[in-house]
Amino acid sequence: MSNKKSVEELLSDLKSKRKALEKECQELDITISIVEKNIHEKSSNISTVIDTVNYSRMTIAEAAYKFLSDIRKPCTIEEIADSLRKSGVKSNSKNFVNTLGSILYRNKDIVRLGRGVWALKEWNIKY
Repeated sequence: MSNKKSVEELLSDLKSKRKALEKECQELDITISIVEKNIHEKSSNISTVIDTVNYSRMTIAEAAYKFLSDIRKPCTIEEIADSLRKSGVKSNSKNFVNTLGSILYRNKDIVRLGRGVWALKEWNIKY
């Protein structure tokens, strides 16, 4: 009887792990499609936004929201961090990307679409 139970537990564990991997694959697919779209999209140029906006008097959360609003497309955490720094946002953090990720994760107006890709909630992008 205990052998049958251990096999059932193993099967249940494997199914649970498969479900987690399937979710991870879905997140990766979303991230890939967003990055591919951003590569090919010419209408919103990040460097143009950086050149015209100064975020230095904003909090990091406000600056990230404003940046995404200005750029009008999902961006990677690295793109957002780089843009904020170039646009005057100051931080004493040793790892600004991680700090920014933590701030974005807690922000109710910004959503994570996939691994390291963020967008404004108001855009209603399915993720």
